[in-house]
Amino acid sequence: MNYTNNDLITIAKRENNTKRQFLLVNPLQGKHLHVSPKKSLALFKTLAEKVFSSDLKQYDHTLIIGFAETATAIGTGLAVFAPENTAYIHTTREKFENLDFLYFNEEHSHATDQMVIKNFLDQVLCKNTHIIFAEDEVTTGKTIENFIKVLLKAYPDYQLSFGIASILNGMGEEKLAELKERNIDVNYLLPVPKYDYDNILSKFSYEPSLQYVCKKSDVSYETITIGDYVDTRLGVMIEDYVKLCENFSEKLTKELSLDNLSAKNILVLGTEEFMFAGIYFGNYLETHTNHKVSFHATTRSPILPSCEDNYPIKKRYQLTSFYEENRTTFLYNLETYDYVLVLTDSKEGTSAMAELCDALAMNNCTNIMKITWR
Repeated sequence: MNYTNNDLITIAKRENNTKRQFLLVNPLQGKHLHVSPKKSLALFKTLAEKVFSSDLKQYDHTLIIGFAETATAIGTGLAVFAPENTAYIHTTREKFENLDFLYFNEEHSHATDQMVIKNFLDQVLCKNTHIIFAEDEVTTGKTIENFIKVLLKAYPDYQLSFGIASILNGMGEEKLAELKERNIDVNYLLPVPKYDYDNILSKFSYEPSLQYVCKKSDVSYETITIGDYVDTRLGVMIEDYVKLCENFSEKLTKELSLDNLSAKNILVLGTEEFMFAGIYFGNYLETHTNHKVSFHATTRSPILPSCEDNYPIKKRYQLTSFYEENRTTFLYNLETYDYVLVLTDSKEGTSAMAELCDALAMNNCTNIMKITWR
């Protein structure tokens, strides 16, 4: 599929980010804006077809690393459409005990510290492993270069090779030539347009009245727990993970009797880094039922809303994280749905769900379910 700038790029304003004021919001990615899960998977497949059009048989093993939090679904999707026996892990900002980590720094981000769990890398890396970094947008390449340095230092005796896959690429020709000289493959769907982004954003007004700080609500909701969970933060072989996502989707559809309902408008909502399982489940519903399904996710990224035309973020809801009581997260552009299915892998009992119900109640969403994959 051939995508255009209009398909993949909208421009929004970050809040209180002095490194880069603008954010390129992808309407098909399934993060900040709601989208049909089928469209997200089609996007991931298109990127995979470009990445894997070249022969990777020269390598003994392929590992794909997605970047938290925005590109966790992109990375998983890229791995899903990769050749057999592909390993996958994504970086994380969540805390784990009794595990080893590699740390690196992310450029331009509101939260710069990133880490990846080393235990899985120790298991899957070998002397001829090709590592592909998956991102939504590569701006300068500095984040990935930081990561490569950390990996080479941690595994000095391995003949690691690297590739970069992203929806958008902002690196210039000189940088791309340098990476090619270093045998680092770069694949992307579109270059970042050379707009005067600050000037574009200056033409919008950003209204505090469109920003809602959610309070704990007594709106009722159902809770369901599905077993056989595997955490992609810990690393997975992608074929095994796809089977688990399929089983999860089948169980949940039957548990909720969604295959017996007349057509409804359903929102599947992921939480922060936990995205792909929701996209997979949403696609399962689109494929096996008559429901209209949308997906997006909560995020740490603070974006200013505007009600003006040609601006993507219309309303902002601020709520507590599902993973940590003292962390602030955001949700954008809620609408009215017949059913809202909140999919999470969080273990903490924070006030997030009660606050989310406040946001949903503002949009007349009354059938709400919290589904935990654990």
